[in-house]
Amino acid sequence: MSSPRPSNEEIRSKIEEALSAIALGNGQIGLTHFVSRDCAECSLYDEGDLWLKLPILLQEIKQADPLMCYAGTYPPSPSDQPALDGLELWEYHWNSDCLGFRAYIKFCIMIGRDGKPNYLHVRIHPDRPFKD
Repeated sequence: MSSPRPSNEEIRSKIEEALSAIALGNGQIGLTHFVSRDCAECSLYDEGDLWLKLPILLQEIKQADPLMCYAGTYPPSPSDQPALDGLELWEYHWNSDCLGFRAYIKFCIMIGRDGKPNYLHVRIHPDRPFKD
């Protein structure tokens, strides 16, 4: 019998893949219609400020232990948004020193033809019981 997904290692590795992808410049906004609202809710100036803060925020999750921060489903849900083409959604929540509140982030990782991860940003906002 196989283990339920995601495994502890998979939960941790998605943060590493996200950090690696952003460091390589392999990142994009997966769902553009949330960016303005999310930036406003998180007191980020704009999309450029978001990209500057994302490595800091992902490092916070890494430091807090991704297993304790994982907020997704078992197994990870596939996106129903056409722009994300059924990719798995990776969701985490944590107490962010950078943002000054308990935050929630959702993203997808797509492995490119070159074998390297690509980060697709979906959402970031204060953590709340109903996540979108």
